[in-house]
Amino acid sequence: MKYILIAAAILLLMVTSAAAQVEDCPATVASGISAAANNCANLGPNEICYGHADVSAIVNCEEALEFDTAGDTIPLNTVCALRLSPLQSSGEWGVAVMSVRPSTYPANITYALFGDIEIQNASSDVFALNVWATKDADVRAGPGSHFEVVGILNQDETVEANACNCTGNWLRITMGDGHIGWISAMDVSVLGESGDLPVVEADT
Repeated sequence: MKYILIAAAILLLMVTSAAAQVEDCPATVASGISAAANNCANLGPNEICYGHADVSAIVNCEEALEFDTAGDTIPLNTVCALRLSPLQSSGEWGVAVMSVRPSTYPANITYALFGDIEIQNASSDVFALNVWATKDADVRAGPGSHFEVVGILNQDETVEANACNCTGNWLRITMGDGHIGWISAMDVSVLGESGDLPVVEADT
C-alpha cells in the first residue's frame, strides 16, 4: 500500500502542470489517483490492476479474463498489450497499477501507469508471422468490424502478425509505429501458417 501511495504522490506532482489544460483537471487527477490506490490496495506479485477508467487489455489466453472494472486484477504474463485513456473532461483518465517481482531483487516493485499510453509485452511476439496487405485495409482495436478503426494498412505494406482470434478470421498485428491492432485475415496474405499463431481474446 505504501508503495502505491508514494507512486501516487509522485504522479500528482508530475501531472499538475499538464492537468491545467483540461477543466477541473486537478480534481480529476486527484480522484483518479485516490481511486487507483484504493482499488489496487491488495495487488499481488506479478499482477496488474485496473485502477481507474478507462483501461483496455488484450490478454494471451483462450478464455477471456475479466478486466473491465476498477479493482479487477490479472496476471502479468497473460497481458499482451494494455491501453490507457487520456485525461478527459468527462472524468476518464486511465490508471493502472502493476506489481513486478524481479528475479534479481528480493521484493515487489510497484509501477503506476497513467494517461494516453500503450504498453506491450515483447514476449507475446514469439510466434510472429509476416503478413502483407492485399488492399488498403482498416486496422481495428479488436477482432471484429464493430471495433474502432485505429489505423490503416496500405496495400502491399508488410507487418507482423502475432496472434489470431478463436475463429482465425482476424489477426493481431504490430503496426509500423509500434501500436497494435487487428486486421481481417481476408485483407492480407500470410507468410506461413496462420493456424500456428496463438489464439487470444481482446478485452476492450
